[in-house]
Amino acid sequence: MRQHSQKLLALYRHRFLLIHRSYPVVWVGSTLSFIGDVLFMTVLTLWIGTLLHTQSSAPLATSGNGGQR
Repeated sequence: MRQHSQKLLALYRHRFLLIHRSYPVVWVGSTLSFIGDVLFMTVLTLWIGTLLHTQSSAPLATSGNGGQR
């Protein structure tokens, strides 16, 4: 019985991978979105830091935008 199921799996492996065609698209999209979120937060922190580099409130202003998920 086990050999029979392994043969069927070998024969239909390509069909199994094509069952959920949208899964790789969703995975790549969510990965790119996560990378975009990280880059946005990094740039926002650097931008606020350069605008407020002479003021004492700079650490307070930059502490609120990171780590929010």
